[in-house]
Amino acid sequence: MKLGEVSGTLIWTSIFRNWCYRLRGLVVRGNPDMSAEQIHVFFKGTVQGVGFRFTAERISRDYQVTGYVRNLPDGRVELLAEGDGGVIQAFLEAVQNRMTGYITDTEVHRSPATGQYSGFRIAF
Repeated sequence: MKLGEVSGTLIWTSIFRNWCYRLRGLVVRGNPDMSAEQIHVFFKGTVQGVGFRFTAERISRDYQVTGYVRNLPDGRVELLAEGDGGVIQAFLEAVQNRMTGYITDTEVHRSPATGQYSGFRIAF
């Protein structure tokens, strides 16, 4: 195999991967350089009735994340997001920065991504 063939394959793979990432909700599996993980976050404070879920869903459009955000009966908001580790961290920080005046406590759990979500949505 010639070096050019390998480079062409790598370039094609990179272009295809980037194209797939741009399709909202598509999870590319088996990608060795993608550190897919999941964050499961619980926000406390005055986080219901202030547009928290709507804001999180709107912010998610700027990030390649999948998952959901929903109100809990105890007054907290639950957010679950999957994607590249750096991307979901940036997404979480964007949500926290936007809603900073309403959040009094944040509980974050990290685990490997499951790939079961096809987009980011408000759950009920």
